[in-house]
Amino acid sequence: MYYKVSERVLPDSRTKYDVTKCEGDIPRTSTARIEGGRSVIDRYFLNQKEAEKYAEIYNAAEQGDLEPLLAAANEGLEGGRIGKSKLKLAREAAGLTRAQLAEKTGIKKELLQFYEQRVRKLTKIDKILKICIALGCKFEDVIEDPETLGLINKYKS
Repeated sequence: MYYKVSERVLPDSRTKYDVTKCEGDIPRTSTARIEGGRSVIDRYFLNQKEAEKYAEIYNAAEQGDLEPLLAAANEGLEGGRIGKSKLKLAREAAGLTRAQLAEKTGIKKELLQFYEQRVRKLTKIDKILKICIALGCKFEDVIEDPETLGLINKYKS
């Protein structure tokens, strides 16, 4: 199960963001379509709370309230799609491109992109280890999933 945040073009040309509960496998990337003569995008989340927060922030922005959007961009939403992911920040801090990290880890560049964009969660221990070794960082520097991070910390103690 996953949650889709869909853009919907209103008659006055503004956009509204709606959350829908979906069954099946989560799509690997956001999808674009044409609606009302404009390109609109559907975004996918594994967590209902994150999807609702995303829709709330962008609906507020459409109404002219940019504070929630600016705050989210500055702070990042935990596990959401706003702000850079921990993995992307760690990769950039190491001075590597995604292609270079893919080469160093043997992980496909596209999969790294999914992790960085939070389309897929970085939970597989072999991939976490490869990434941390290549970046010279700790688990906490790349893992955003609270359950995975909790298990790793429990094992470490």
